[in-house]
Formats: sequence, structure tokens, C-alpha cells
Amino acid sequence: MMLHAEHECDISDGESDMLFLPGRGSLRKIYDSLRQWLMASRNNPAAQKYLRSSASIVNEKRRHWRQYTHIIHPFSMFRHYWDVLMVFLITSLLMVVPYQATFEMDLKSRIWNITKNILLLVCIADILVNCMTGQV
Repeated sequence: MMLHAEHECDISDGESDMLFLPGRGSLRKIYDSLRQWLMASRNNPAAQKYLRSSASIVNEKRRHWRQYTHIIHPFSMFRHYWDVLMVFLITSLLMVVPYQATFEMDLKSRIWNITKNILLLVCIADILVNCMTGQV
């Protein structure tokens, strides 16, 4: 025989389950939105896999909000989109740079050098993002 317990969940279905007080200035709202984007998100597939429930995601957000204010959460949407961007960027660099070095060595284009340097700066930014990303 299975017992059935009634449960009224107090966790909202929306993504904004962190409490933001009204009457805050516009700069503070932008800062809070940025921090929300750097915290664990139920839209991130890894968060659903490892944290498994909405309650644990909310608890992880609260823990992150209180203790790790300037750390990027590995299950945040920012980190998810950043990883997708870096997969495409590194794949393209691994194909284009050797091709250019092999077949177009004589044609040193200024646009190619600027583009390559910008892409390499993004790779350096990836190192910084990795250093700013916390562990679960």
C-alpha cells in the first residue's frame, strides 16, 4: 500500500526565483540580472542532470548568492553559451590556421592577421573565464 502525501510547493516555476527587492536603481537591477545569468539555471542541461530537482537548483542559487558573489557557476547559462561558442571557435581555428599557414603563406593579409589575433584574444578570455568558474 502506498501512502499519498499532499504537497504544496513554494518554489516558483519561473526562472526568477531569487528575491530582488523593489525600488532598486536601474544599475542595481542590471547588476542583479548579470549575477542571475552567472548563477545555476534550470535551463542548463547539466544542472538538470547533476542537481536533479528544482529545490536543489534553488538551494544552489541561494548558496552561490550568499557565498560566491564573483564566481561563475558551472551550471549557469552564461557558461553554457560560452562553452558552445568556444567549441565553434576552437574548431574553426584548428582548421583555418593550419590551412593558412600551409597554402597561403605568401599572401599575408592584414585582415587575416587582425581576425586571427582577435580570435586568439577570445581564447585568452576563455582562460580567464575558466579561472573564474567555480567547482560544484
